[in-house]
Amino acid sequence: MLVLWKIEKGIIKDILKEFANPKPAYNTIATMLRVMENKGFVAHELSGYFYQFYPLITKDAYAKPQDKSLLRVYFESSLAKLTAVFSKKENLSLIDIEEINRL
Repeated sequence: MLVLWKIEKGIIKDILKEFANPKPAYNTIATMLRVMENKGFVAHELSGYFYQFYPLITKDAYAKPQDKSLLRVYFESSLAKLTAVFSKKENLSLIDIEEINRL
């Protein structure tokens, strides 16, 4: 999805160009696109001899359910617990914590 959001529309070869070496196999990308299409995240259209794929949802719309699930499963639906974990790991300053609270 990250690649499709970046390039907006492309054939599998366009998608493969965006990966660092070692690149995934062509068939792997095709399979992932088919799975994402079945879930309603991606669509395609015929362009000459190739299918061009494009995202159907925005990055924010895709992330929203994932964010809620992460918060619920790992942090008992508590933003305070999430913030506490990251503040301890990253040694956040008081200014950073105040900015988090403001947001």
